[in-house]
Amino acid sequence: MAFMQQFRKTKSVTKRGNKYLEEALYKRLFKEGSSEVSVRQQLNQFLKSKKRVYKWEVGHSLKILRHRNRFYPALKVFDILELLMKLDSN
Repeated sequence: MAFMQQFRKTKSVTKRGNKYLEEALYKRLFKEGSSEVSVRQQLNQFLKSKKRVYKWEVGHSLKILRHRNRFYPALKVFDILELLMKLDSN
């Protein structure tokens, strides 16, 4: 499996449309530092902007948030993702 992953396409964040965030979500979350308050503010700004992100990008951002012990913002992202999945299934 690891051998085949070497040859799959990589996803470029630079070739995004207008519907998507201009930069990677995890970079945006930690733009003003890694304090919990700044991460929450950036997350709230992202949610209000209604811009789209890729699914792999959300997973990567969750992993980074949990790694840096930012559990509340990670839980908030996960809850919103779960809510969106329920809405899509209806």
